[in-house]
Amino acid sequence: MQAWLATFNDLDELQTQVSEAGLAIGVVRSTSEFGASEWAREWNAVVEVDDRAGGTVLMPGNPWIFSKSELPSPGIPAFQGEQGEEILRESRLSEVEISEL
Repeated sequence: MQAWLATFNDLDELQTQVSEAGLAIGVVRSTSEFGASEWAREWNAVVEVDDRAGGTVLMPGNPWIFSKSELPSPGIPAFQGEQGEEILRESRLSEVEISEL
């Protein structure tokens, strides 16, 4: 197999060949490499959001683009624990129980 793979000049040439046989191949990338890839930019798989400290941070986006609609941006991330009281209220804890926590 290695000898056969070595006969190709680049990944595109190999991909063309194996695609004709109905096989799929791809490159295994690190998270950073994936985020910087053309595919991730084109599909908004990684988006820049406000970090609430004067800068921005990259985070997973919604990499699905449909012909009639797009999913909304994931929005500004919450700080750890920021929504705790709201979640506890939704869990029907009393104000006394929440303040004790």
